[in-house]
Amino acid sequence: MSKQVYQFRLTIKAAAWEFGMDAQTLTKKLKSQAILPDEKDGKYSVKQCADAIYGGSGEALRKEQIKDTAASAKLKTTKDVILKKEWIPISLVEKVWADYIRDLREKISHSSLSAQERAELLGELQTIPIENYYAGVDQKSEDEADEDAS
Repeated sequence: MSKQVYQFRLTIKAAAWEFGMDAQTLTKKLKSQAILPDEKDGKYSVKQCADAIYGGSGEALRKEQIKDTAASAKLKTTKDVILKKEWIPISLVEKVWADYIRDLREKISHSSLSAQERAELLGELQTIPIENYYAGVDQKSEDEADEDAS
């Protein structure tokens, strides 16, 4: 005597509720993967719904997990570099230097130096363009820097 296997079947509305998603979203996913309901009852199997949501045999889910793992690793690397004080945001460096130069200009402007000496010093304290921070430095792309950090 062979065992009869009971297959749980769902309407779109019931499947959407079970999987915690909008019925229209589930419908779009089913249609995009050409998954059709049973001709007899118009319902879907749980496997059909799971395949539509998670991408077949779970391949889409695995891809998302891989992306998430890679993003987590990149974030951890970035945090480690920041905590080790090996990296500082360019905007912060620019702000610190701009503040420093502004304060130094003010001191020079109010000093007892001659007008000519003040003018010469102030001329030398022009804002440093960001490109000059990297003068003579071999810059790597962000991807190369990420590879080196790993």
